[in-house]
Amino acid sequence: MPTSNAPEKLRTSTPASPKTGNGAQAGLNTGAHAVHTTGTIPPHENHDEYAIIAPWYDLVTARLLRPVRRRMVRLCRENGWGNMLDIGCGTGELLSLLHEEGIGARGIDNSPAMLAEARRRHPGMSGLTFAGLPAPFPDASFDAVILSLVLHESRDGGQAVLLEALRLAPQVMILEWRMPERNIDYPGQLITHSIERLAGKAHYARFRAFARAGWLRGLAYENAVRLVREEAVAGGLLTLAVAENAV
Repeated sequence: MPTSNAPEKLRTSTPASPKTGNGAQAGLNTGAHAVHTTGTIPPHENHDEYAIIAPWYDLVTARLLRPVRRRMVRLCRENGWGNMLDIGCGTGELLSLLHEEGIGARGIDNSPAMLAEARRRHPGMSGLTFAGLPAPFPDASFDAVILSLVLHESRDGGQAVLLEALRLAPQVMILEWRMPERNIDYPGQLITHSIERLAGKAHYARFRAFARAGWLRGLAYENAVRLVREEAVAGGLLTLAVAENAV
């Protein structure tokens, strides 16, 4: 999903940790003692790289993401989250489902085109805000923050938006492309790469950098973030995770 920040060869194994030989897997339990600094990522004021993508984004992704979004709504229910923020809310499809289930949720995005599409598809939807980072909310304003296909689009590999999410809530629900772990996973990477290529050259370069740095597990390990749950979804193409600070 488009990101609230603007975001090379595909990793073929679990990334090696810069501190231990056990790779990013170690970050699932302990995390690295990194310095938590939240970057400043302004909204797109003059150039919206999603202007071309916005009108057809849901047409391309709906079949893949619709059941996953329903699972995300159920996960909110399971965890008792009733006050959510969706950073990089895009066309508002997940927000709409949350509202239908009576879950309080707001959405921010730094793409005017995506927000315009959200308002066109969901007339009268409340809680949409045009904003970059830092988000215009005080610390601990929400039960949880949603980052749905946002991290791999970030220019810094997802660090700023992940740490900003953890400033705003104790836990973060993350949907991201899943790191291939077995030979059977690699055919699915053709789908992943095809979707990312459609988004454009710069977008695809950010995705490849995210993969090269260790995917979600690598990002979590480098920023002292614990993944308290991970679940393969969308036929193993995506991972649905819950993250919290490890320190």
